[in-house]
Amino acid sequence: MTDLHITANDNGKLIAFIGETVKSYQSVAISLHQSAAMALFHACQYRDDCAALNALYNGLRINDQTALKRWIATLTLAPANTEANPGNEPATLVGFKKDKGFFVRKGLKSVDVFTLDELLAVEPFYNKDVAKASALDLFKLLEALAKVAKTTDKRATDNDITLPDNVRDLLKNISKVTDEAKLAAANDDERAKARSNVANG
Repeated sequence: MTDLHITANDNGKLIAFIGETVKSYQSVAISLHQSAAMALFHACQYRDDCAALNALYNGLRINDQTALKRWIATLTLAPANTEANPGNEPATLVGFKKDKGFFVRKGLKSVDVFTLDELLAVEPFYNKDVAKASALDLFKLLEALAKVAKTTDKRATDNDITLPDNVRDLLKNISKVTDEAKLAAANDDERAKARSNVANG
């Protein structure tokens, strides 16, 4: 075992020690990403087995656990009212519950699932900024905002209320902007980047 007291007082030994530590850290980081990619691929491929994902999750630090959940939510997100998810709420193919861990949702139809090579090409989960809102949270917020605008417009019509022009314009703009934002969020994700990386070798 390295004598830490001697190493700490010898700059050359200290730098060498740190160099070896960083190499080990980088090697473990690569293995963590590969493990996450393979575990997610397995869960999506077989649709009922998240044991590997849960084993990985349970071995991570809290920040990395949050990052892994965000990473999976982004990659398996199915927007509402689509062929994959005909429901009114956005959902993820792979969900998470505190008492259960990761699980595969049975209600979703076929989702555009990654190949293993594409998952390996995705930005690693541990690079996720956990301070940012998750993709699922963003979709829910945008859809809630759009729903309020549509509901307000419908109630005004049903009750024969004439809304001021600026309010009507605002409602139209909310629907337009939220639809554009949802489309942009769906397209500007790891899927497109990963497939581009795989295609470009």
